[in-house]
Amino acid sequence: MPTNCELSLPVTLPGDTWEKLAYCGARTGQKANEVLASLAQRWLKPTGLADISEICQEIVRVSRNWNEFIEQLAYHDLKCVPAGSGLAVTRISTNMRFCTGSEVGLCHKSLMKRFRAPIPGEHRPWMIEMCRQMLAASSKQHLLC
Repeated sequence: MPTNCELSLPVTLPGDTWEKLAYCGARTGQKANEVLASLAQRWLKPTGLADISEICQEIVRVSRNWNEFIEQLAYHDLKCVPAGSGLAVTRISTNMRFCTGSEVGLCHKSLMKRFRAPIPGEHRPWMIEMCRQMLAASSKQHLLC
């Protein structure tokens, strides 16, 4: 079995898997264990608050609308739902709450401004009204410039 594997776990793979990984690695200039570590990083779900925060911030950065935001979160087994006076982040696979949106830098008010609408499925009338007022104020500011 290869040594210096960054996974620090004993890994037993079926049949000629190590040879296949070595072949893939030879094409990319990596060792078999580096190929396996790279694949494992893609397969492992983020578990810590710092991981989730980093993922959420990148998703906000690249998303142009709520649909893209929601789709990218789902890729990481995450979703945002209205909760309290903001958002909660939950795991899709377990439907369990992971943290509040503010714990990972997801301010609902900022997201509403960015995407120009409340999160799809928003049911709190006061939040919908707040969004409407923010957008109206924003349009007036654009007219004054």
